[in-house]
Parts: sequence; C-alpha cells; structure tokens
Amino acid sequence: MDVHVSGAGAVAQVAVDDPEQLQQEACRQVLEAVHGHLRQHPWADPAPPQEWTFWLESDGTPVAGEHEVYRQACAFPALHDHVHALVQATAGGPRRRPWADEETPTGSAGAAYLAMADLRWLPAYLEYLASCDLDHEVHQAAEMDGIIASHGWGPATVGLAAARLWRLGGQHGDEQFGGWLEEGGLEDYLDSPDGAAAFRAAVGTEFELPGPLDPAPGQDPARARRRFGQHVDDGLEYFAEYLDEDDLGRIRGAAMARWDRLAAAV
Repeated sequence: MDVHVSGAGAVAQVAVDDPEQLQQEACRQVLEAVHGHLRQHPWADPAPPQEWTFWLESDGTPVAGEHEVYRQACAFPALHDHVHALVQATAGGPRRRPWADEETPTGSAGAAYLAMADLRWLPAYLEYLASCDLDHEVHQAAEMDGIIASHGWGPATVGLAAARLWRLGGQHGDEQFGGWLEEGGLEDYLDSPDGAAAFRAAVGTEFELPGPLDPAPGQDPARARRRFGQHVDDGLEYFAEYLDEDDLGRIRGAAMARWDRLAAAV
C-alpha cells in the first residue's frame, strides 16, 4: 500500500470511498503501512511533532481520518495487536503525544476502542493516557465512560477509577470520579466486599508503579527518600475519603518498602 507523507502526517491510498468498506486485510495493510513509515522515519527525540495524524485518500479525495480507521480496525480482534503497536508508536513520550486535530491526541480512537472491546487492553489505555497532556483534555472523559459502559465495574475498571482520581486526574478527574460514584454505580461497587478489596488493591498498585522519583545513581539517598515520601503522602490525600487510616498506612508502607528495595540495588 502506498503511503505518502505530508508535514502533518501520513496519507494511505485506498480503493474505497467509505471506511466501513474496509475489511480486515485492508485495515491491516493501512496499519502496517503507517507503522512502517514511522519506523523508517522516526520522530526526533525528545521533540516529537506537535501535530500528527494519518488519513485515507481514494483518487486524491480524503475518505477517512484516523478515528474512522481505528474504529473499523478494532472490529477485527486479529488486528488488535496491530492497532496497539501503532498507538504505541505515536506516543511521543510522557505528556508529549501529538495532536491529530485541535481536540484529539493521535491514537486516541485506537486506544479507546481497544479497551472498549477487550479489558486486556485497559493497561495499554492507561499508558496512552499517560502520554497525553491531560491538562488540555477533551474527549478522554467520554472515552473512559465508554469503557465503563462496556464492561461495568470490576477489578480492572476500578483500577481505571483509581488512576483517574490521582495519577491521571488531568482537568476533570475529581469531577468524573464523583460522577461515577453518584450516578455511575461506583459507590455500590465500593460498598461491596469484593469492590472494596479491589479498590484497595488498585490504589496500592498506583503507588508501586515505576516513576521519576525512583532511586537513581548520584542521588542523596535521604533527600530522595524524603521527596518520594512526600509524593506518596500527597497522593494518598486523594484517597483519604475512600480508605481508612489502616489501609492508607499499609499502602504507604508498601510504597516506601518498594523504594527501599530499589535503593538498595542502585
């Protein structure tokens, strides 16, 4: 498949005038062609383009943007790995994902439709969110609502809620979490024994993820540990309304123990 490059992205030439006519093989060719272009022409590090997307043309006429292509491709489970690979390839780094248009980060539809289709892609969706500038979010809240609507509440989706409340809060995290509690069924789930246990586990996981405050060579260990401890304390404040002091203390202790293990290995 021919892929032509412009300053704003990649253009794939197809022989259809409606993206819904794209069958599995055609979608695969589009995804692989665009991904292949990115591998051959990698973005400068650490300065990815501010804007980048891909679209389809037929006889020189645009027929679909990346959103439509991702939506169609995600209908085929055999293509999910291809979609994920392209979404990853367009990340640009933490909070540095380019914009497909004025309101949508590139890869948005691919990451969201994958997570809506299959919960095994939810961790990848969280990785996608971490690559976005959530201080300027537009559609991410609707994407997360769509994921919850597709799967309901369970250990995986309550992990999304925990991440949304703090680490991936962005502009509307508090508001969205509150909406899930009041109208989205989250409060009932958290009131159940299984839901409460799943939320405690999800919050604990949030504080044991790799991050920039992990131990590193050349640091003053005591100062670095204090800085990490303050980071943990600040984060736990977001969850203080929903967990008791014993739970918060155990989570803090586990986070600090992880930091100490890493420091001992530096």
